[in-house]
Amino acid sequence: MIDIYRSQKKRLVTWFTSHFLTIFVYQTIIMVLVFLHSLGYFHPYFPINAQFIINVALILAVLLLKARSTHIYIISAIFLFSALTLKIIGISIWAERASIYVYESFCIGTAVFLYEVTILVIRMWNLNKRIVKILPIINSIKP
Repeated sequence: MIDIYRSQKKRLVTWFTSHFLTIFVYQTIIMVLVFLHSLGYFHPYFPINAQFIINVALILAVLLLKARSTHIYIISAIFLFSALTLKIIGISIWAERASIYVYESFCIGTAVFLYEVTILVIRMWNLNKRIVKILPIINSIKP
C-alpha cells in the first residue's frame, strides 16, 4: 500500500512540476473570473455567474491542463453525487444548479471523448496506410 502511495505521489509531483505554469495560468483565470463576478463587472452586458465560471473552468482544464474525457466524467460524477446529496438534504435550489453542472460537464466530457476518438481513428488510419505500403515489400522478401 505504501509503495502504491509513493509511486502515485512521484507521478503527481512529476506532473505538477511539468505543468506548473499552466496550473498558475488556470488558477489565475479562475480567480479573476471569481473577482469579476463578486464585483459585478460587465453585469448589464455580460453577467459573469457561477455557471459561466464552471464552464470556463472545465474548458480550460481540457485546454491548459490536458484533462481527458475520463477526468471530465469524474467531475460530472462528483457533481451528480453532490446534486443527489443536496436533494436528499432538501436544498432543492442548489440541487437543481448542481444538476445543471452535471449536464454541462457531461456534454463537455462527451465532446472531449469524441475528439479523442477522432484523433485515435486518424492515427490508426495513417498507421494502416503505412502498413499497406510496407506489406508488398515484406511479401517480396524470400526466406
